[in-house]
Amino acid sequence: MSKTFTPISNKNIKYRKVISFSHFYIRKHNFKSVNFIFAILGIFIGLVGGLLSICQNLDEKWANTQQLFDPIWARIIFNFFLYFTNLTNILLIVYYILFLTAYRTRIFNSNSFTIAINIYINLVMIVYWVFMFPYWLMGKMQEFTIYQIIYTLIYHLVTPIFHNIHTYANSNYPYDKNEINKNLFNCIYGKIIWFVLWIYVVVYGAILISVNFTPLPNWIFRGEIEAAIVNKSGDFNHFYYSIYGAFSNINNKCYNWDFHDLEQIKITNDTGSFTQLTMIFPIAIAFILIEKVCIALNNWLNLPKTLVKELKKINDEHLKSQRNLIEKYWKKFISDHERIFEKR
Repeated sequence: MSKTFTPISNKNIKYRKVISFSHFYIRKHNFKSVNFIFAILGIFIGLVGGLLSICQNLDEKWANTQQLFDPIWARIIFNFFLYFTNLTNILLIVYYILFLTAYRTRIFNSNSFTIAINIYINLVMIVYWVFMFPYWLMGKMQEFTIYQIIYTLIYHLVTPIFHNIHTYANSNYPYDKNEINKNLFNCIYGKIIWFVLWIYVVVYGAILISVNFTPLPNWIFRGEIEAAIVNKSGDFNHFYYSIYGAFSNINNKCYNWDFHDLEQIKITNDTGSFTQLTMIFPIAIAFILIEKVCIALNNWLNLPKTLVKELKKINDEHLKSQRNLIEKYWKKFISDHERIFEKR
C-alpha cells in the first residue's frame, strides 16, 4: 500500500525550518573573499608565532640567562600555555580551522562566535600596548630576544589586525554586500551574550590568581635560581611564581624578579601586593568598551540602510511622542498651579 501524499500547507511548515532551509543550508565559502583568504593566512601567521615562542623555550642559551625554569616542560607550560595572549591565539587558530571546515554547522548560524573571538583578540592587543608595553619601557620586564620581538609583534599586533579584517571587511560573508542580501542573522542582540563573553576572561583570571598562590617545587628552577630562592625565602621545598611578574603579583609571599640584567636574573626584595588587584578595573573597563564597539560595529555593518532609516524614523516618532506627552503634562501642571494661585 502506497503512502498517502500530504500536501504542503502553512500548518505543515515550521517557521524555523523555512529559515534554516533558505539560509543556513545553502551557505558556502567564497574562495576569493577577504574573509576566506585571511582565515588561511591567520592560521599560518598564528602557527609561526606559536612556533617561535616554543623555539625560544627550547633555546638553552636563552634559558641560561633569561629563563627561570630548568625543565623544558616547565618552560613551555609557564611561558606559553599560561599566558592569555598565547591561549587566545590558540583559540583563534581553532576558530579559523572551524571556519574553513565547519562553516555550514550551527556554530556559524550567526556572527556570535566570530565577534566573541574578535573581542578577545582585540583585548589581547589593547591590554598589551596600553598596560604591558609601558612596563617593558620602564625596564620592569625581561629584555626581548629576536624570537620575542617577532612573535610579540605577531601575537599582539598582526593577528588582531588580521582578524579585524577577516571579521569586518565583509561581515555579511558569504553573501553579497548589497542591501537585498544583508544578513540580519549576523546581528547580535540580547543581554545573554554579554555574560557569555565574560566566561573565558573570568576563568583565565581565576587561573592567573590561583597560580600566584600555588607553591612550586624549587627543583624545577635553574640551579642558581633555586639557591637564590632558598637564600631569600628560607623555604627549601617550595616557592611561588607570578605569570606576569609584578604586574599580576598579589601574593605577599611571592618575590618579584629583576629581568633587566641580561647576564643574570635577580630576585628582588619586592613581594606581591593586593593593590595589584586594582588593575582589574581598567582591564574590565577596556573589555566592556571593546565589547560595545565590536558588537555595535557588527550590527551596523549587517543592517540594511533602509532598515536603519526606518528604525531612526520610529525612534524619532517615539521621542516626539514623549516630548508631546511631557509638554502636555507640563502645561497642565502650570495651569493647575496658576488656578491655585488665583484662588489665593
